[in-house]
Amino acid sequence: MKVSKVANLVEIIKMQLQDEKSSDKVVTLRRGESQVISSETSVDELYNTKNQALHVVVGKHNIQLYLL
Repeated sequence: MKVSKVANLVEIIKMQLQDEKSSDKVVTLRRGESQVISSETSVDELYNTKNQALHVVVGKHNIQLYLL
C-alpha cells in the first residue's frame, strides 16, 4: 500500500491493530493537543516541532508519536 496521505497512514495503523479490540476504533492524528490533521494531508507535511509533537489517537487512547 502506498502511503501518501494521512488517510493511508490511518489504514495501516488500523491493520496493525487488527488483533486488538482497538482495530474498529476511530484513529485520528493531531498536532499538539488540539489541531486535528486532515485525512487529505500529505505525509510529507507530518513533522514534530519542539512544542507540538504528533499524537495518534485511537478511540480514547492518546499515543504521542515522535518522528525521527
